[in-house]
Amino acid sequence: LSMLGLEDQCLLILLASDLCGTTSEFVRQQLSRGLSSTCAIAEYELLASNSKPLLAGLARSIDYLLVSTSTGDDRSVQFPIETMKEMGLLALKSCHRAATSLIGLLGNRLTRSSAVVIQLSAVGVWKSLAVMDDSVVESASLLHATLPLACVAGLNRGSTSERASPSEQWNDTLQEAVTMLYMILQAAVPINAGLADRARQHENQIRSSTPKDAVELWLQRIGIADSETERTLVFLHCLNVLVSMITQILSMDALGQHQLISAEVDIVSILDLVEIMMSFPMSAESTYFFKTKKRLRREIFEGGLFSATGMTNMANQIKVMGHRILDVTLSSVREPLLLPFARRLVQSSYTSLLAASSTVLRNVLENKGTSLADKSRKRWLNSSVAVRGVALRSVKQVLLTVGVEPSQTKSRSFRAGNRKVQADNLVNLVCGTLVEQLQWFDHMENADEWGTIEERRDCIV
Repeated sequence: LSMLGLEDQCLLILLASDLCGTTSEFVRQQLSRGLSSTCAIAEYELLASNSKPLLAGLARSIDYLLVSTSTGDDRSVQFPIETMKEMGLLALKSCHRAATSLIGLLGNRLTRSSAVVIQLSAVGVWKSLAVMDDSVVESASLLHATLPLACVAGLNRGSTSERASPSEQWNDTLQEAVTMLYMILQAAVPINAGLADRARQHENQIRSSTPKDAVELWLQRIGIADSETERTLVFLHCLNVLVSMITQILSMDALGQHQLISAEVDIVSILDLVEIMMSFPMSAESTYFFKTKKRLRREIFEGGLFSATGMTNMANQIKVMGHRILDVTLSSVREPLLLPFARRLVQSSYTSLLAASSTVLRNVLENKGTSLADKSRKRWLNSSVAVRGVALRSVKQVLLTVGVEPSQTKSRSFRAGNRKVQADNLVNLVCGTLVEQLQWFDHMENADEWGTIEERRDCIV
């Protein structure tokens, strides 16, 4: 291998990992369909007997690719890796897919391969997540979500002698990702009053040092950035990593695998997190306009890592990530677990869409006075058409998942903040938002929105 050029080495790794992944995926599909042919059984036993060297080889290949194909000037900085050569990216994702397929196929037959699986977690997941590429983040997050199926000791509980079932490890893995998101939000943008208490509460539940070490590394890297623009880039990458981890873990539950039949989802902590992220634009704008003097808006906010201006600039992206978690939760978690939270889900989706609506529509629905309307004109984050589209899709997903009882449309009501929100108001809000997007303004600069024609189309469709 050392005699080949770097591109040829990456190509060879790509071909080998593709062969491994394709074979294991073929065997998995054959066995899942009950087609236990002689060929499929032979291939399964071949993969099972060579699982340790295969997984160890994939871990070494991932480590080699991360070191040799990164194009940064300082390779000693392990986080983040901003760019990699194209062939290196392809080979890296192929290794992730192969490892994911192998673990999904073999499951608890890897119980005695703790060292290899933990090494794969350290390199194939945590080290790979430093790469600033969305496709790599997704493939590494999928591998991370599959690791609990191996049922190895020491993966989440910090002790190599303690072994848990796949369901228990799945619970721990999900809780770790949620807690890490709480921790990094609290450390970087502490503008929500209840965020600190929730972060401390969840941090005490983590029994492994890996998540805490990762958060400390990420926060250290954000803190030493030369400019707020660079800090924002790294911070949003960290959030994207954690959101991808949460969504991939939740999607594992949607597969209905028998290994996760007793898995539990802490709906309350997820909804708390989602509501904090979806309300972030309102909190950021309030901090920018009403809690910070004009001359201090570009100075670091007390207790955080960003200025009021920086938090406002990335607020809508954080809100979109919150909606992403909500949508995957609704589509992945079984409906009986969500029904007790139906009213809260409708409240959250309504409040988020209302906050993203135009000033005119909000005034009509809430009967605001002129003074409040004039004061609200300072805000501009609610004018994003893309965010409105995301909020609309979440409302649709909520209604399709938990529904609204007919009796609630007249007599019963939902509460959103200090307002009584009836179900028909939710319908009025959705219809009003869609009607606004169907209109065409002769002078778009005067419209209470900003976005592209494509975003407007996506919002309507």
